[in-house]
Amino acid sequence: MLYTGDVRLSSRLGLVLVLAAVAAVYAPTLTDYFGGDDFLVIGPVSRFGAWELLWRSFLMRDDIPYWRPLVSPLYALVVHGFWLQPLPYHLVVLGLHLLNVALLVAVATALTGRRGVGLAAGLLFGIHAAHTTTVAQISSMVELFSVVWYLSAVLGAVRFADVAQAPHAPAARAGRWYGLSLAAFGLALLSKESTVSAAAVISGWLCLSLSCRLGVRRL
Repeated sequence: MLYTGDVRLSSRLGLVLVLAAVAAVYAPTLTDYFGGDDFLVIGPVSRFGAWELLWRSFLMRDDIPYWRPLVSPLYALVVHGFWLQPLPYHLVVLGLHLLNVALLVAVATALTGRRGVGLAAGLLFGIHAAHTTTVAQISSMVELFSVVWYLSAVLGAVRFADVAQAPHAPAARAGRWYGLSLAAFGLALLSKESTVSAAAVISGWLCLSLSCRLGVRRL
């Protein structure tokens, strides 16, 4: 019992260190002003009241050329809450990125069963140069927000598969993970249309995982 507690403590400490390292890398973005594309978000959103923007987004009358109704509440919150103060925007964006890092750690750990691999994957993902523009610009908030649900859907699917294949596992527990994955996938689609690829990723992984397990049993 004591060993298990020590492992959990070290895992949490490792996650905190990874998140601190990623936050330190992107801390300079907190002092940035708005970029050119940022005003393409602030302008259309500021034209409408916060509640008006919500229903307009469902009817595609919000002056935003995409149907992403789940992002509109977030935009309404930050634009009408912070207006032209860039620091809170950047804090929200950085917070979303750190949340994605934590989710990726959970996904990688669930896939490999090795906490060290999960932490390494999260650190690599968090500090990768591909995120330099995404984390620096508040107009990229939609990408980070959609990835939250994308990774949540994948994590739910992995957990569902693990619980469903475990002996004597409660069916209700597997059902909860299945429901979480399905709900997260739906929310991802309402955030950004390209997240539909999560269905292919999850299906491909489930097929590969099942074929590998069947191959091991035959051997």
